[in-house]
This record gives sequence, C-alpha cells and structure tokens, in this order.
Amino acid sequence: MAAYEKLFEPGNIGNLVLKNRLVMAPMGFRASNEDHTISERELRYYAARAQGGVGLIISSSMFVLKQGRSPRFPCIYDDSFITGLKRLTETVHEYGAKIAGEIHHHGMYLCVTRNHFQDPEKAKEIDIIAPSPVPYFENGYMPRVITPDDIRELVTAFREGARRVKAAGFDAVDIHACHGYLLGSFLNPYTNRRADGYGGSVEKRARLVCEIIAAVRSQVGSDFPVTIRISGDSYLPGGISPEESAAQALLFEEAGVDAIHVSAGAIESNEYVYPNFLFADGINVHLADNIKKAVKIPVITAGKISGAEMAESILRAGRADFIALGRPLLADPGLPEKYKESRPEDVRQCLYCSNCTGYLSDEYGAPLLRCTVNPEVLEEEEMRLEKAAAPKDVLVIGGGLAGMQAAVDAAKRGHRVRLWERAERLGGRWNTVCREPFKKDFKSLLRYLSIQLQKAGVAVTTGREATPQAIEQACPEVVIIATGGVPLSLRLPGCEKDCLVQAVDVIEGKAQVGDRVVVVGGRSIGLEIALTLAEEGKEVSIVTDLELGKDKQGRGMVGSIYRTLRKRLLKLRVPIFQHTSVREIRNDGLYIVENKALLFIEADTIVQAIGFKADDNLYQAIKGKHSEVYVIGDAIEARTALDAIKDGAVTARAI
Repeated sequence: MAAYEKLFEPGNIGNLVLKNRLVMAPMGFRASNEDHTISERELRYYAARAQGGVGLIISSSMFVLKQGRSPRFPCIYDDSFITGLKRLTETVHEYGAKIAGEIHHHGMYLCVTRNHFQDPEKAKEIDIIAPSPVPYFENGYMPRVITPDDIRELVTAFREGARRVKAAGFDAVDIHACHGYLLGSFLNPYTNRRADGYGGSVEKRARLVCEIIAAVRSQVGSDFPVTIRISGDSYLPGGISPEESAAQALLFEEAGVDAIHVSAGAIESNEYVYPNFLFADGINVHLADNIKKAVKIPVITAGKISGAEMAESILRAGRADFIALGRPLLADPGLPEKYKESRPEDVRQCLYCSNCTGYLSDEYGAPLLRCTVNPEVLEEEEMRLEKAAAPKDVLVIGGGLAGMQAAVDAAKRGHRVRLWERAERLGGRWNTVCREPFKKDFKSLLRYLSIQLQKAGVAVTTGREATPQAIEQACPEVVIIATGGVPLSLRLPGCEKDCLVQAVDVIEGKAQVGDRVVVVGGRSIGLEIALTLAEEGKEVSIVTDLELGKDKQGRGMVGSIYRTLRKRLLKLRVPIFQHTSVREIRNDGLYIVENKALLFIEADTIVQAIGFKADDNLYQAIKGKHSEVYVIGDAIEARTALDAIKDGAVTARAI
C-alpha cells in the first residue's frame, strides 16, 4: 500500500464527496469586520488553507443570535450576512476544497467575551444564558436560566442559521455542541441540572440538540450534509462520560446528522480542548473509536494527531473515518500537499505549544490567533515573501530561532546570506528546550529550519565567534544581531553557595541536583523543571519570588499549559509558595518570607529559573559602525520563541 493511501483517498459525508480524509477543524479568531461580516483578512486565511490541499474546511463558529454574538466574530443571525459568506465559500471552492459552516451559541462564555466590545452599549445587548444556575468558574458570574420561550427561539435560530449556510453556498452545516458552550452545556450533567424535559437523563439532556438537528434537517432537506461536533469526554468529575457521549451520538444519528466530529473537554477543562505538548499524541482517538462503535455514520477524530503516519494508522485501523487538524494547519497551511507529494521535511510541524489558543490581545480588534512556527497566520498579505529589488550581502550573527528564520527568509528574497553561530551546532537555547522530556518533539522546528537554510543557500558557519573586528572584515551590507539571552541570577546573601544552580544547566546535564530541591521561579521553565524532577522522585518545592519584579506565578504562560502543570504538580504533592520573598541562600536550604512569616525550606539544591536577559554586548560594540544593523529575538529582550521567529521574519522582509 502506498504511503498515506488511506489519508488521501476520497470519502463521503452524506452526499458530499471529499477529495481526501483531512478536515480543517473549526478555530475561532477575532478577525471579522466590526459588523461581523467576513473580512479580507479572513478570506486570505481560508484561501491559504484551501490552497494547501485539505479536503474539508469547517468554518469558524458563526453566531445564530444577535444577543449571543461576540466581537469581531462572524455572525449568521440575519440574511444580510449571506452575501459576505458567499465570498468565503467561493474563495474556498476556487482552490478545490469543500467548506462547512459551523453554527453556534457561546452560552455562558459570553460573560467573558462581551467585555471585548469596544462599545459599552453593544455589550449591554448580550444575553448570557445557560441551562442551569451554575456560576461561571472563573469569575462567579451567574447566567440567566433558559426558559421554554428561549428554547423555542434557539431552535428557530439554529434552523434559520442552517438555511443561511446553505444559501451562502456552503457544502454542509456543522452544529457546535461541545466544549461546554451552550449546546454542549445542555449535554453535560455538570452544567445541566434541570428537572424538566431538558435535563436529568442522557436522553433528556440531548433533547434540545435533537430538536435542533430535526429543525435543521427539515430546513436544508435530506440531501444537504449536517454534521455535529461533540465532546467525547468532558474530563470533569460529574461531567459527561464517554459512555454517555456514545449514547447521545446514537440519538443524534437517529435525529438526522450525517457525521459526528469527536473532540473533548469543556470550558472548565479546556486543556483537553486544546491538548498541548504535555499530553500524549492522539489523546482523543479512543473517544472517536468509542463513538464509531455506537453509530453507522462517519466519525471525525481530533486532538493532537501529529503527523501523517499517525493519521494514516488511525484510518487503517478503522478508529475514525476522517482526521481533523486545527493547529497543524495553522503551522503549515500546505501540510496536505506536502505529505501527498512525499515532502515531510518541508512541513512546519505544530509544536502543540498552544501559543495560538492562549493569545488574547488587549488591543480591540486584534486577531486571536498567532503561531510560534508560522509568522504569517492571519497576516498572509502583510507577510508575503517578495523578491528584494536590490539584493544585499547579509550577515546574521546567532543561529538560534530568530537568526535562522531571518536567514532563511532573507535568502528566499534573493539576498546573499551568511550565518555565524558561536556554538558547534545551530539552535541556541532551543537545544536546551528540546532536552526537556516532554519537549522532545520540539526538535522538529530545528530540523525544519536547518533544511530550509540549506535549500535557501545560506552559508552557515558554526563554531565562529563574531567579534567587532571579524564583522568589519566580513564587509556585510546588513548585520542582523540574534545573539539571544543569558539566564538571570539571584542577587542575595549566600548566592555564592555551591547548592545554587541554573535551571538551564540542570536541563543540559551540566549541574546535578540532590534529593531535596527548591525551584525559585514560578513561570514556564520553573514549573516544567519542577515537574520533571518530581517525576524523577525528587522532593521538590516551588517558590515564586515576587520581589523579582513581575515574577507572578504563571505569568506569560498559556493558561491551559499552566493549569496542566499545576494539576500534575499538585498530584505529585509539590508544595507551591506563590506570594513570597527569598531572603537568604544557605548550604542546606533557603529563607523565604510568606505572609509576614520567616520560613526555612530545607534543600540540597536550589534551582534558579527566574528568566533571561538580553545578550546585547555585541550590538553595543558595533552600534553606529555599520549602516544597516538589526537586533532581533532575545538580543532585544528575553521573550518567547514566537516573538523570536516573528522578529526574524519581519526583519528579513524589511531589508
């Protein structure tokens, strides 16, 4: 059997024929026009994914009620939206893909998203409804409980939304009934505590969704595909179980859907909605398999399916009929064609770092989605790579992520590019990141960039120290400084003690730790190294020193990753001191102040994980000596891999 034969064979959902088994999962992002119509930015985003070869695209959620909308998201509560949505379907069809329109109501989550309206009067229009008086877990907001009149309005709204989906030229309609949003909250006993005909048993909790399916089917006819997206497991104590989801899936099949898309999690457990690098690959496949055994219609599986090999094996084993990819198609819109053409080395692999889903700009109107490895997401026009009018000699100093990305893109534009790296291999601090046990797959980014450097013709020299004199002798027209950052150190009494080590040295095996360890630093690297050491059997404590500035625990981290790490640390009984000041380091531990009390934590080793600072020594030495000098990545300020790659890409386009 040829490679990926099952993945690229045609498949049917109802009467709809898809050219392959790859489905682009729906992803929400704030990029619509202010009046909720489809924007040019959205059209370019969808066009890139359709052109990349995916069989079916499921659109971002479109809101079926005006009082249930969210700012800068597409809506479908009125016929006036049909014209703009036709432009979307025509754009996708132009590149040979099919597209389903997802209809949706945010439910309880509107208590958060309504705050994003710039106009307070528009925020007042939002009606936050839920099946039961269960307060929103983050802020305690109590929703209005849905009445029989509301239920009739909802059924009508979904029915009319489906009519508009069909009128706009979509190939199918998808009903969003998962992740704890409105319809999903009816299915889930954790949020549905009603005692009427819409709550209690599995069947009663599914009643509203079945009524919506029937109404939609009556509107669009028997030949138009209707699909539904559900959570195969809420991963909440007292929430919906895999057995209940399978029973409800059978009810939905009987009500008239043509395919079931199986996701997982709820708003309260959204680390399962967007499983990150801390989770096993294919974490939700067993849930799709469970539902496939209960129904006869096609089943779509989703959730950290990393690579064509895994997708192919799922299909061959009959565990699902279609593979839904969300974040991997953010990372590389051309992923389907590259796998079909046997070019896996050219695929920008998703890291499942969840920077895309964790980004929420305070700037009104800014899109929600970004991607660590793909700086072009939702900026397909602005970041288009064009040939340089006047090619230049470019010297990149530093072979970390920022430098590698800058070198690749500058060379693709036609510049003559050299890259010098002081170490014997490329990657910079990313090599350290890849040594963490749960980040081994992050090496894919280095492999991808290294291959692209070769293909772009960049002259790479490793083991080369860049001094001001060496740079001057090289006579570059453009110098890009990408020298990265260096770890910060504590400045306290006792900091000369041998028990004090840097987290990066522990990860790289340059420093050993004893049986009792205190990690100072409550952000990404601190929590991750604490988890690793605790899983190795060490006695670990975590201290967040608030006097270090903004070292609030979890600061700068994606919420779902922070919650995952916290839950695992608590399960391992790791003490976490969140509001402290470190006072003194001793050979056998350290003194901290917590709630005005002086405490001593015994330790054999104290690990510093308090962040990094820019390494800008070289820039300061050559500043003003060359006509065109750029500083990028951590050489400006210690930030994230996403910022480093974006810096490199933007700078390459500016030369």
